Amino acid sequence: QFTNIYENHWLSKDGARYLISWSNAVLPNRNGGFKYIIGTGIDITDRKRAEDELRKSLSEAKQRHKEVLALLQKANYELDRKVQERTDELLATYEAVLNERQRLFSVMEQIPGYVCLLTADHKFAYFNQDFQRRFGDPKDEFCHEFLFGRQMPCENCQTFKVFTEKKPQQWEWTGPDGKTYAIFDYPFTDIDGSSLILELGIDITMRKKAEEELNQSREKLRKLYAHLQAAIETERKKIAREIHDEF
Repeated sequence: QFTNIYENHWLSKDGARYLISWSNAVLPNRNGGFKYIIGTGIDITDRKRAEDELRKSLSEAKQRHKEVLALLQKANYELDRKVQERTDELLATYEAVLNERQRLFSVMEQIPGYVCLLTADHKFAYFNQDFQRRFGDPKDEFCHEFLFGRQMPCENCQTFKVFTEKKPQQWEWTGPDGKTYAIFDYPFTDIDGSSLILELGIDITMRKKAEEELNQSREKLRKLYAHLQAAIETERKKIAREIHDEF
């Protein structure tokens, strides 16, 4: 059996053009000769048209894909450029903030008192040399644990009212060294946006001692004045009686 397959165009009586797929098969007879030829024609016009449209659509899709890739590459280039520019700006800003922070810490080292930054969980984010000289290095300990060996925050501490009352605090505190400090607590925002407390402690032990001595001197003067007034009054009365007795 021999089969032949091919395609050709046909014109119908009404002038329409069709594409026909032919399949011709030759059937042999018993003697080995050829007795029949069977031909089958299938109208594949619509299928061919669909295939052509599909190929055209695929070609257009490939072209659009190339155009989209080109646009994406351009967009990625622009995005990378803008990201790099923004990154450079942020790095410059961050560096400027770091420099300002360093200058601030340098100023803190010149302040005649201790300075520290406290976190919301009662730990030290920063402390100047004066603080370390007075109290030591707190490392990663809580402030109440480091200063007083307490497991819980101090009851009379007013520092962390800065967080609850949203305003600065000013009070007096007796440190673990037995000295009296004037405490000034202020809200402080770190470069990462976290909220801290900036605490300034000024040693007023000598001033408090001088005030106490002054108060004691004033009390002594008051008592002395009262005693003197009493003595003057007694003497006045005595003189008055003597004058009265003479007349």
